[in-house]
Amino acid sequence: MSFKNLQLLPLLLALPILATGIAQAAPDPLPGTWTAPPSREDTAMGLTGTTLTVAAAPGGYTFSSVAHGKHGDMQATLPTIPDGKPHTGSTTFGPATATCHRTDPRTLACEVRMGPSPPSQSTFVLSADGKTLTETDTSASNDSTSAQAAQHTVTTTTVFHRQ
Repeated sequence: MSFKNLQLLPLLLALPILATGIAQAAPDPLPGTWTAPPSREDTAMGLTGTTLTVAAAPGGYTFSSVAHGKHGDMQATLPTIPDGKPHTGSTTFGPATATCHRTDPRTLACEVRMGPSPPSQSTFVLSADGKTLTETDTSASNDSTSAQAAQHTVTTTTVFHRQ
């Protein structure tokens, strides 16, 4: 064996290890385009469906959602980085801040703050087969029908389907 061949020996020995590591690294199933049909509440508000685009970003993701409406779209783009720190994005109604963390490999939990309103809690759960993404959102809402405008909690669930 020549000296030149000896120099290549460490590389040749490392190739099977590198190939195994590359073959085992599964792609992240969350990025992509997801859509959801309108709920009864959405339809009552004139919405016709929602598109959520999840893109990989340094340390996490960027979630961009568009709620399609008869009179225009409502948009939000939020950094969704599961580091427990607040990250600011934008919405149709102004800036919003998302503070997110992973509760398990398929679940992201976020607190979203927008203006002076109480924060909402959004949890995103990716199904085991990677075909659906379920968002459960809990937020405070003012009941304008009562004399004292009592505040109560509203929970909505949206099931997005991979496109």
